[in-house]
Amino acid sequence: MVQRKGFDHKNLRDLTSRLEITVKKIRDKYGWTKRKIKRAIFNNMTYPLFLVLIGVNEQIPAALKLALPLYEIKLFKSAIIKDLERAIFQLKGDPLSNSDKEFVKGLIEALIKSKPPIVATPYPSTSFVIQLMEKLSKLKLMKLYSGYSYFVHSYDESWQLYPFSSVLEFKVFKYELGRFIEVIRQLLTFYENEVVKC
Repeated sequence: MVQRKGFDHKNLRDLTSRLEITVKKIRDKYGWTKRKIKRAIFNNMTYPLFLVLIGVNEQIPAALKLALPLYEIKLFKSAIIKDLERAIFQLKGDPLSNSDKEFVKGLIEALIKSKPPIVATPYPSTSFVIQLMEKLSKLKLMKLYSGYSYFVHSYDESWQLYPFSSVLEFKVFKYELGRFIEVIRQLLTFYENEVVKC
């Protein structure tokens, strides 16, 4: 696979940096810490908000318009309003007042105003998805993922020509497989509790 610069999101910072303006406005109004606000937004984020934050406004060549998914942002407006209202409710602990609801509508207008249709690219890299799932589930997934790098990639310093060709790898495999299965079980439990039951 050929990787092009800018073709995929490598790091969760690509998403969180786009949240900064929204987080700052919420902090200025309510005084909560940036960390708490981000946590609440991530806890209540659905795909429409994710897509608006991660998608790009690109001019698509005419020949590709039928091949690439284009999304009209205005269609996502009501879903994004619900996401931010749930986040503020979580932080506030009380039902939203009319003033709160007007504030959220203003945030959304600033977030999506006059944006043309967006393309759901650059696509998230494996690393980005793992960082996002780690943030949402609070499981230590990146450390596990990074630890398996020597198992799935060949490195000159490891003195092996091909991945999975070391005797040590085979000896350690049983232990690592058990650890990996346990993390996957925890991730599936998180997914079932937080996503499927919603």
